[in-house]
Amino acid sequence: MQQCERVKGRRYTGGNNDLAPGCGGCYCCERVKIVSWCEYGGRYLSGYSRGAHSYSSLYQAEKQCSTQSDCGGITYEPKSGHYTLRRGTNLRRSRSKEKSWKKCPYA
Repeated sequence: MQQCERVKGRRYTGGNNDLAPGCGGCYCCERVKIVSWCEYGGRYLSGYSRGAHSYSSLYQAEKQCSTQSDCGGITYEPKSGHYTLRRGTNLRRSRSKEKSWKKCPYA
């Protein structure tokens, strides 16, 4: 175990930005907040979040949703191929094969 991992909430990245987003290619210890997302197939969340709300990857959408107070989750729109930040928190049945992610209740 690396020295910085002995401190809760810190991680040695080894230059891998995916281990500590925002750290870049450095080998630093970075405080990371671990968020787990639950996937719900055939469901959508209503209303878009304020500001930029459409992303080409789930990773980008998750990262942004975690920083926005009005983001209740993420819905993938197959027609556009984008992951959209949503205000709603109640899952609704989708007729267009959308799928959604919400922060897991046990995370």
